[in-house]
Amino acid sequence: MKGARAFSLSMMVILGYLSSWLGILSVAVFFQEWEVFKLIGLMALLLAPLLYLLSWVVKNREVSATEGYLVVVMSWVGIGLISALPFYTVLQVSFLTAWLESVSALTTTGIEMIGSSELWPKSILWYRQQLEWVGGVGIIIMSIGLLAAQEGTLLSLYNGEFGQDVRRVKITPRLASSARYVCFIYGGLMLLCALAHVILGVPVFYALLESMATVSTGGFSISDIYPIYDASVNKVISILFMLLGAIGFHTHFQLWQTGSIKQYFAAESRLMIIGILIACMALSVYLPSLGMVDLIFDVVAFASTTGFDTNVQTSSVLAPAILLLLGIVGGCSGSTAGGIKQIRLSVLFSEARVFLLRLIYPKIVSPVAIDNKVLSDIYIANIRGYIGLFMLTGLVIYLVLILLGVPPNQSFYLLCATITNVGGSVTDLGIGLLTGAQKFVLSISMLLGRVEIAAFLVILMPRFWQLR
Repeated sequence: MKGARAFSLSMMVILGYLSSWLGILSVAVFFQEWEVFKLIGLMALLLAPLLYLLSWVVKNREVSATEGYLVVVMSWVGIGLISALPFYTVLQVSFLTAWLESVSALTTTGIEMIGSSELWPKSILWYRQQLEWVGGVGIIIMSIGLLAAQEGTLLSLYNGEFGQDVRRVKITPRLASSARYVCFIYGGLMLLCALAHVILGVPVFYALLESMATVSTGGFSISDIYPIYDASVNKVISILFMLLGAIGFHTHFQLWQTGSIKQYFAAESRLMIIGILIACMALSVYLPSLGMVDLIFDVVAFASTTGFDTNVQTSSVLAPAILLLLGIVGGCSGSTAGGIKQIRLSVLFSEARVFLLRLIYPKIVSPVAIDNKVLSDIYIANIRGYIGLFMLTGLVIYLVLILLGVPPNQSFYLLCATITNVGGSVTDLGIGLLTGAQKFVLSISMLLGRVEIAAFLVILMPRFWQLR
């Protein structure tokens, strides 16, 4: 039952998502928002039998490996549709707008599609923040489980997330155990981040909201609702936890298992930190008026694909280009961050070095290796294939946005903000002026970026349906 594990993974993400409904009900009771409580409670009662039926079907059905791709896609689309219901019913917006807000949260993109969040009921605000935390943790659980499965086609989709064999990563192959570790580690990081803000005087409620946006690298900051960053020390806290969110789960897991921090200095983490340092030094020249803490905050927000609002205002082309490049590359593999991922960039650098050596010494035998681990030719080919798909998909979305009437410059910024799940930009994205069709294309771009593109594209191939 190769696909059965994919169903189990999807059900775990769904169950995690259901906790956000419990969260909204609890917060509604706490703040006495009884209209919200009645609406959400009624929807929960109606959906519970359907979800129970789905779990029963999953438990009793044998599934092929190829169907696992379909499960991954349908899980994210289905959860996005259900997640839109609270926004649709409580905030009384169009269902398309509600769908866009839920997708932006679940994919940890963090673009506000509805706006005026300072006027929302506190329970709906909590719900949106919890959605992005569930989305960030959910993609890690799905990635780890599919990696641990070591099952053919499913593995080929997600092995790029870690860049090495599951036995080297030393993640437990038991899916339930892995899921618990993910929730424990990222839940702990979230609580530590919130506690640090509370110690500095931020109310508990707002500290929890901001910590969910930070650790999940989701980017829905509540700084417009509560002045959490009036003090620079709060930005320092967020810088630290954005970085921890952008570092792979397997790194945190090995620290938990061994007590050694040496994995934090592995090639991938090292490359991300070096990139951030270079960007900070370069931008400090072009933005001398911007304080160092603010500068580092903006750089890390892009590098981790958190996408918090940037203070970068400059006529120089270089500054926006550096931030956009950081967002496109993204964080480490197996993290809540989006983007191409640092491991793929590391492999490309290593392969380029080997290529140049072969030009000098044609007969040299120098395999591509990361952290003294030789990479297989198949894995390197998969990375080239993924980057090719990423570029081609981005080009298609860019052209579609232009055909739908979005100006070329704005289309480029919107593409970079969505397909990388950064959410932030160096300019106003103009979301409020977009048509429904244009926004829908952006939601597809967010989903493609979150599930590493391949899962969506493979089900469009005729051969996929021939194998079923």
